[in-house]
Amino acid sequence: MSSTQGVFAHSVVRCYRQVLATHRAYLPLDMRLVGDMYARDEFRTIYEKASSLQEQQQSAFLSEWSSYCETLKASYAPQVQGLRDSNRTAASENQTLPSTESVAHLDASMFTDEQKDTLRKLRRETKEYVEAINERMDGNKPPVDNQ
Repeated sequence: MSSTQGVFAHSVVRCYRQVLATHRAYLPLDMRLVGDMYARDEFRTIYEKASSLQEQQQSAFLSEWSSYCETLKASYAPQVQGLRDSNRTAASENQTLPSTESVAHLDASMFTDEQKDTLRKLRRETKEYVEAINERMDGNKPPVDNQ
């Protein structure tokens, strides 16, 4: 591994950790699980193929994921702060906290049509991925290989 590949590999790991931390801080659990799984697969693929990527592709990958984190922070920061405030108030007044369904409903209203289409595509791909894993497990086949 050349030194530039080593630097890129280190940058990929650092960016991946940033994505996971952003998911943990800003996403509801169900969305976080899907996002973490998607990010894991994307980062694993890029990490394994780092030596065959051009510098421009490497930069674009890291830039897009950093932009994704900033978009999540900007989109969810007011809502997260609102939930934190309501959680503090509910705890101090012994009230029940908002349900996942009410939060999910608020989340959907914040997305553009393009983002909703992307989420539908991600949901479909995730469902297909889970079904493929379940089929392999039922047939005692080896796990899915992402290569």
